[in-house]
Amino acid sequence: MNAHEAVKSLYLRAGRVVLDNKLLDAKWFVEQEINTWTDWMDVPVRRRLPLWRQGFLSPNIQLYDLENTDPEKYLSHLQAFRLYARANGDHRYLVDDKLSQHWMLADYPDSRPTAHGLLDRGYVHGVAGTELDADAVAIEDWLPETLEAESRLVLKQLRGEGGNQVIVCSHDTDGYRIDGEPVDEAELCEQLEPLSSYLVSAYVDQHDYAAELYPDSPNTIRILTVWDDETDDLYVPAACQRIGTDSSRPVDNFGAGGIAANLDVETGVLGQAVQYPFGGSVSRFENHPNTGERIVGVSIPHWDRIRTTVEEIARDNTNIPIIGWDVLLSESGEPTIIEANTGTHLDVLQAHRPLLADPDVTRVVSRYLPEVQYQAAPAP
Repeated sequence: MNAHEAVKSLYLRAGRVVLDNKLLDAKWFVEQEINTWTDWMDVPVRRRLPLWRQGFLSPNIQLYDLENTDPEKYLSHLQAFRLYARANGDHRYLVDDKLSQHWMLADYPDSRPTAHGLLDRGYVHGVAGTELDADAVAIEDWLPETLEAESRLVLKQLRGEGGNQVIVCSHDTDGYRIDGEPVDEAELCEQLEPLSSYLVSAYVDQHDYAAELYPDSPNTIRILTVWDDETDDLYVPAACQRIGTDSSRPVDNFGAGGIAANLDVETGVLGQAVQYPFGGSVSRFENHPNTGERIVGVSIPHWDRIRTTVEEIARDNTNIPIIGWDVLLSESGEPTIIEANTGTHLDVLQAHRPLLADPDVTRVVSRYLPEVQYQAAPAP
């Protein structure tokens, strides 16, 4: 092979690697790992290296107790990233947009929050599927009046994730608040005017059971659905109850300091709750760390209805076979889809049980990730 052919061969191999996203995947994983170093864990690098090679982030070592359990039973962070890209494809970009999610749920108006309009650089726009039926309105001409009528509104950046870029505005006899902080009317509009591409939705008052767990955040249920395109079966392999804390409020997100309790998908009964290992060690709770409210043994009201609603919507969207649904049970007992996640973080679920211990999940995943081995049960 001459020099020209060698260079050409190297170039073509590099092209295939890039097309398969291996280099981009590695870059993404390194960035994710570095982001975890804000809370350094006392785990030697020699113990991290083999797990890094398998795609696990350092906090997974503690969260999954990987020194005492089989890593092959867990979907690693990198594997999950690749799985979503291969299984959900480009459809995931549509669903990850909050306005597209709202449209996706158009056939289920009782199972989605009311959307009032789209806030963008000082104006509120009425777009398809929203309540505002008018030309663009200046924020100062719309927001104070609407807040006084609605009491609370939720603003979400269309592409935000992980509880970031979520703002709760409220109004009562004491005046206006942004995320609980008092502001006057001028400050309200001034602080929100620069925001771009924020969906303004109604605030859903949660059911008593959720408010009792922790009153200062909406406490959502994360439900994972997996559709098998070969058998046309839809599985609900895992679920958890997310619960806010004093560290995470006004949201319940795991990465913001919230806790997640295991939820038995058959019975709807809660088990032990876990918190992300921010300080390098995992904390587990049977009672809420701030309110003292009992978590273990709580039965989710209307669980069968919640699960059936999610399964029905998932079946209408099998073009996206793997979705994590965030569901809030409303004050009146209505399951409300707060968010659909096509790249859902699995640590909040696998902290309780490894997903690849489930043969149905393993069978589906093995079609997209060749390193995941599925062995069918022997015929009786």
